[in-house]
Amino acid sequence: MKVRRNSSFELLRIISMFAIVLHHYAYHGTFNWHQYSIANLPTLRINMIILLFGKLGVDLFVILGAYFLSQKSYSVRRPIKLVTITVFYSFLIFGLLKLLFPKSIDETVSQLLLPIPLPSGYWFVGAYIFMLLCMPAMNLILQKFSMKMLLNTFMILVLFWSVLPTLGFIFPGKPDFTYDVFGNSAGAYFLLLYLIGGIIQRHGLEFLYGGNNLWKMLIIGIIIVVLWMYLCTQNSFLYNHYNIFVLLYNPIDLFLAISIFIFFTRFEFYSKVINEISLSMFGVYLISEDSFIRPILWQHIANSNCFANNWLSYLGNALIVSFLVFTVCIIIDFLIRKLFGKLFDIVSSFLANLVEAH
Repeated sequence: MKVRRNSSFELLRIISMFAIVLHHYAYHGTFNWHQYSIANLPTLRINMIILLFGKLGVDLFVILGAYFLSQKSYSVRRPIKLVTITVFYSFLIFGLLKLLFPKSIDETVSQLLLPIPLPSGYWFVGAYIFMLLCMPAMNLILQKFSMKMLLNTFMILVLFWSVLPTLGFIFPGKPDFTYDVFGNSAGAYFLLLYLIGGIIQRHGLEFLYGGNNLWKMLIIGIIIVVLWMYLCTQNSFLYNHYNIFVLLYNPIDLFLAISIFIFFTRFEFYSKVINEISLSMFGVYLISEDSFIRPILWQHIANSNCFANNWLSYLGNALIVSFLVFTVCIIIDFLIRKLFGKLFDIVSSFLANLVEAH
């Protein structure tokens, strides 16, 4: 009998991806959030919160995936299927845009096919595939390490892959030194998130600070965000040097992501609709964050700079436009899955069998 998926987790998956789409509105939009402006200060603060939500969404999405992957056996079919779907979407979007707007795309054949035969680059997908390939090693660590060893590893990786790189952003300019020497990258950070999801899966809610203190930790996290945002927007120097909300690896987002994820583990319900929608979340990302679709969406269709002087209008437009993009992408991916889902499975299985045969 097939086990029904807990819709609490699938709802969190949906919320996480919507937060990522909302983040793209703020990050890629026409509103110039890079420039500190007293006149647009309220809008800058709203923009900062939205940027934080996006990175929080990434953390939650990956931790959620790791939570389930950490209890499964490794299958090469999993990363191969993700690659297959990514290649399909990338070439489909490129082909349609090239057909409809031939002069708008000037990518050469070498750019299209080398070093990876993929028209669009997806940093998130690349890091996620790297994490999937490291899944056997990560699961072995989770199985063999004691809880004390896991927590020590967690604290070391948080220090080198989250805290120190963030401090490096705040205090730049140290001569002859980069934080890359610690192996800091999106792929490495995803391994940290995998470790977190695996620890929560195997050791329950007592991870980090204990289940009974969850509300306290959430409140503390929100207070830190509000105070940090207030500090960052006092002048241009502080804004340029302390606005860490745009960083993937900032520890504030990581702290909040762990708290929110543990909160969602406490609930269990079933909704066929929610579970069906959640299947399209990777598709939403592949469509909306395509290198050629992205500027069309956030630079031409959605003109966020029109609302720079009114934070409430900016927030309202961000929510409405992001929801529309999110919904349209879900519908497109739903249709793609119904039309080509079996083909994806056949191709993925065929390629996986070839890899495993060698």
